[in-house]
Amino acid sequence: MLVDAYWTMSGLVILMTLVGGMSTMFGPLLGTFIIVLLEGRLGDIGGGID
Repeated sequence: MLVDAYWTMSGLVILMTLVGGMSTMFGPLLGTFIIVLLEGRLGDIGGGID
């Protein structure tokens, strides 16, 4: 069963590509790194809010 196969996942892939750039394969990889890093950091910040 695919748990992560929702429409939001495809939007996330497009966001990663737009953040990194589409000119080479390095752009989407960079975008993925940035988005994953931001998700972790923002999750840490928001974790203390009750």
